[in-house]
Amino acid sequence: MDDPKWKNRVSVWNCACLGLLTSVLVVLSTDQWCHPSGGTMMTGAVQRKEAAISTRMSGGIDPKSWCPQAICRDSALCRPCERRFLIIVTSGRTASTTLTWMMDLLPGVRMSGENNNVIQTMKSALQRTLRHPFKLELPKGQEKGAWGHNPIPYGSFACPTQAIIETLNPPPLRQEPNGTQQQQDDIVGFKTIRLFRNNTMAHVPGIVHFLKEHFPCARYLVNYRSDVLAQAKSQAKNLPAYRNQDLGEGVALVQAETDRLRLFHHFMGNGTAYLLDSSEWTRNVTILNNAIKWLGFHSNCAFPRVLQWDMKAQKQPQKEGAEAAEFKMDSTCRYLKSAE
Repeated sequence: MDDPKWKNRVSVWNCACLGLLTSVLVVLSTDQWCHPSGGTMMTGAVQRKEAAISTRMSGGIDPKSWCPQAICRDSALCRPCERRFLIIVTSGRTASTTLTWMMDLLPGVRMSGENNNVIQTMKSALQRTLRHPFKLELPKGQEKGAWGHNPIPYGSFACPTQAIIETLNPPPLRQEPNGTQQQQDDIVGFKTIRLFRNNTMAHVPGIVHFLKEHFPCARYLVNYRSDVLAQAKSQAKNLPAYRNQDLGEGVALVQAETDRLRLFHHFMGNGTAYLLDSSEWTRNVTILNNAIKWLGFHSNCAFPRVLQWDMKAQKQPQKEGAEAAEFKMDSTCRYLKSAE
């Protein structure tokens, strides 16, 4: 434990935990919670009552399968747990593209790549919109005022945010027998390397809250790279934005982002998020296969080796890229609706 790197990491975590504990105590003492999009306030008692009424699975999804811990706030406008999501939260140069397209080979999973941090964009847009003087439910007599509208059920914005993700990741645009139903049953996913790039540890709880509220039936693969020196060097070599950056500064920034990823996993919990170290799973595919089993797929959904999807492989299709493009998952691979 004399290694300065580990001392710095412990110091970061101690500060983060102390700050978060203070925030929790403040919230509990006031018994108030802010709407996840930054709008109207709800008392703790009201929110607990609402959660007790609406905590159930919807859309016929087996609560023992994809999102057993989800809180689904159904309303006449939105049933947020009817769609399942797989989100890879990661950072740059961590084999995240390879991870994304290997997950895409699983039956019923439809992955997509980067989307310019659309999660943060939607979160910011809702925060700017659902703030004073806008209210979800207006006092009686103000429905026809300057800010008037009919009551908006709590949690209604989950469906439009999910629709944006689905629009950014559409199914193949071709007609197939039973295609519409199959697409509705797809697990829709994407990867994001920018979610925690420019944030601080203090921003992590708010992002967790937004995702749980708007994507309640989501599972997360939190992918980091423990060899932060190698990651910083790879960023400097391959990403133009990092080429003139001092290596020491680059290592510090990568370490800070890794700490935020690990804290995100901690707040999501082991039932919702799975932590992957690309320094390990790229050398041992069994680690990745264990994550696939954790997601709920049959043990036959196992990869014999780590496949390659990167720019070099795409430019050299006769090598690893060709193997990845031609790989077919075992025909008996399937998603298990309930535990084996």
